Amino acid sequence: MLNKIKGGLFGLAIGDALGAPTEFLKPSQIEYKFGGKVTEMIGGGMFNWKPGETTDDTAMSLCVARGILNNKENPIEEIGNEFLNWFHSRPKDIGINTRLALKYYKMHDSWKEAALSAHDSLDGKSAGNGSLMRTLPIPLLIPDLEKAQHISMEQSSLTHYDVLAANYCSVYTEAITNILNGNEFKSVIEQSFSQLNLPKEELINPSVPSDGFVLHTFVWALHLCYTSKDFEEVVVRAANVGDDTDTIGAIAGGLYGTYYGYESLPIRYINALLNKSELEDISNQIYHFRNTQI
Repeated sequence: MLNKIKGGLFGLAIGDALGAPTEFLKPSQIEYKFGGKVTEMIGGGMFNWKPGETTDDTAMSLCVARGILNNKENPIEEIGNEFLNWFHSRPKDIGINTRLALKYYKMHDSWKEAALSAHDSLDGKSAGNGSLMRTLPIPLLIPDLEKAQHISMEQSSLTHYDVLAANYCSVYTEAITNILNGNEFKSVIEQSFSQLNLPKEELINPSVPSDGFVLHTFVWALHLCYTSKDFEEVVVRAANVGDDTDTIGAIAGGLYGTYYGYESLPIRYINALLNKSELEDISNQIYHFRNTQI
């Protein structure tokens, strides 16, 4: 189980760090700017990331993990506190929906009001992928599916008012739980995809853009997991798909890494991560916490 937990968390971080420099670029721009496909953690990009540096995807996932680890009786309140502490640390990049919600929380002192204000400021477009990207630690920590799904949806609503975002957090949580329960990988992906109400062809050859809309991001993550031969292919394809490359890589990397485990991850990617020791520590804490929940 520790192999799968570490595989998921490190898989998320690797997909995130590999895709960070190419975020917001089109595939043709990536090829032009980097002289071909990005296959290593080279750093750079819009926020001048260091090689091996992870973004808000990994940072907020760790916030979720710490929130549950530090307060298993009332994790949502603690997760919110972790988000605020991270926000006050002035990170390089925060997704617009999350940034607005955290800003409005300081005004309203209410997560529901903060999420609604962010929703209104975005003209009702609050179904972004910012809550899906941080969901992975929940099913890693909590084996009970119903409880894990409830927490995943609740943590989504802290910042994302649209219930669509919460629903896909729940679907992702179910997928990770099914993986940890020993289900076959492609059947897990197919089951998750079946809940999106899209033609099967979208899983094989997506026509939707690889942008930050939660449905589109999830389609691309499932597609990459379903059609790639190994972990490296998953995250390299994600880094070069264009637009929201880091989040697609994080979600797909988390899925693939959880199933195939830490030992399946390329060692050069693991060693390149700047927060490797923190990921090791949190993975071990998750493993021991999970054992107390069974």
